[in-house]
Order: sequence, then structure tokens, then C-alpha cells
Amino acid sequence: MKKKDFIDILNKIDIITKANKMKFVLPVGITVKKELLDNGRYGYIVRDTNLGQLGHILIVPNGNQSQIVCEVSGDADDPMTVKRQMILDPIAKEIAYKMTAVCGKGSGEIRPYDSPRQQHCIKSIMHPCEVCKKAAALLIFADDATTNGQLEDYAMLMHSKIKEFNVPTWVIGLESENIVNGEDLRKSLTLKIKNNRRVIEILTPDDVIDEVDELIQAHCSIK
Repeated sequence: MKKKDFIDILNKIDIITKANKMKFVLPVGITVKKELLDNGRYGYIVRDTNLGQLGHILIVPNGNQSQIVCEVSGDADDPMTVKRQMILDPIAKEIAYKMTAVCGKGSGEIRPYDSPRQQHCIKSIMHPCEVCKKAAALLIFADDATTNGQLEDYAMLMHSKIKEFNVPTWVIGLESENIVNGEDLRKSLTLKIKNNRRVIEILTPDDVIDEVDELIQAHCSIK
């Protein structure tokens, strides 16, 4: 396959496949967005409305041709990575199939490709037990998250820390500004991702702190 811009190729796929009633259509809730990577190349981010970032589809130069690389987001030991892969795989395969139909099948060996790992700074607070001083709860602040998918993005990025502490963990999204007559009515999309993973809820700061306080009190008892 010759080097071509991914979006241009998808446009050509649409033109050709319309006549054959094979138009490429993304599944409901899935979006693809072009993004410049740290190494100066472009990748195409595939997102799901509820699961957040599923992965990347990359067009990597390989001699006078190009190689399609599909990467699933998340750590290998994260159970959510399997769910992302189940959605991403058929999409990537369909795109690769249609690109081959338009541009022809490439030749030559497939080269290994390593994406640069991005660094992220995410605010979090570990609440220790007052008796043994070990971790009792972890709060992760997704200060710009207003959707389910964005909360899942933070959970994915913090997976190693969540695994390290191995305690009940909350990912807390952007708080609404709502204080009436001195009463705190702020609420956030919140995801509890440890010990009976729950659906995403809308909670107040007090809702979360009450649960954290219960965990701290129950963690140890003085004999």
C-alpha cells in the first residue's frame, strides 16, 4: 500500500464502496479522531462513548509502503483492556480490509513498532487507616471529566496505582458549581472501580467522604 493520508483513504473507500453497497460506517458510539503523537507521526484515536479511549490505529512508513498498526489502550493486566480490544479489533480489521481493497495488498515483512509512552500528571489522594497507617481508600480527581468515557480514561491511566494500593478507589469527575444559601450542592460523575465495581453515579463530595470515612473506621480496630 502506498503512503497516503488515512482520512483521504477512508474518503476513497466511501466513494468506491458506495457503489458496491459496502460503505464503511463506524458502530454507534464510536468516533475516530486524528492526533499528532510525541514522535511527530499521526495516529487515529478510536473512542467509545462509555469505555473512553479504545486505542490507536497508526499508519507507519515501511519503505515505499505503509504499515497499519492497531494498538489497544491500557495495561495488559487490566480487565478493561480485554473489553476495549473486543470492540477495537473488528473495527481495525474492517478498516484494514477496505484500505487493502482500495490501495492493494502490500509486500515485505511486518516491522515491530513501539509507540512512545506519554506521561500524565493526575491528582490523587490516598487515605490511610488511622491505626495501621496503610492505604484504606484512593481518590482520583478527573478534574476535566464530564462523560463516562472520560472517567474511564482516568481509570485506565491510573491502573498501575490502583493495582499497587489495592483498595476501594473512586474516580471523581468535574464538580458542578452549585452552592445555595451556604449549602453545598455540588455533584460529580463518579466511578468506583475497586471492590464491587459499580456503574457510574452522580454523587456529592459528602457521599464519597462518608464512604471513605466508613472504610477508614472499619479498616483496623484497636485491641
